[in-house]
Amino acid sequence: MAHVYNSGVEIPMRDGVTLAALVFQPLEGNAPTLLLRTPYGLASHGAGPTEVLPFVDAGYAVVWVESRGTFKSEGEFRPKTNEPEDGYDTVEWIIA
Repeated sequence: MAHVYNSGVEIPMRDGVTLAALVFQPLEGNAPTLLLRTPYGLASHGAGPTEVLPFVDAGYAVVWVESRGTFKSEGEFRPKTNEPEDGYDTVEWIIA
């Protein structure tokens, strides 16, 4: 299935920080979306397309986000501190 791949996507958080993401989408129409969030830097280093393409081929969009303060995402990495708000803001961005 044909798809669109966007690297260098920046997702704004409520406090002005932006999180780095990769976005994979089927070419046509809206799609249910799978969200992956990680502190391990996979999004900014090009890992991932092989792993997510089966989901995109099955008709899902995939948003792969680096956690706050890791790799290309802004802010300070403090485990279990910003995840609830960042997760919420990311889902709101996906919906919009």
